[in-house]
Amino acid sequence: MKKLKEKNYRIINLDINFICQTPQIYKYIKKMKLNICKNLNITKDIISIKATTNEKIGLIGKGEGIAAESIISIENV
Repeated sequence: MKKLKEKNYRIINLDINFICQTPQIYKYIKKMKLNICKNLNITKDIISIKATTNEKIGLIGKGEGIAAESIISIENV
């Protein structure tokens, strides 16, 4: 955030996707959004958090790992 502010940019959308069998992420989405809002000083309406499984394939599917990916859209202010 510091680098973005220095360059006169701001976050306009934050999309996060978790890939895991367990835990069931939906239980934690509200708390994750609140923590992200506090840490990045953004509003929760620009944050999207989703989760999917790996259909029991590979380490993630066996519950031995979790993957996450995010896409952040920014704009010059």
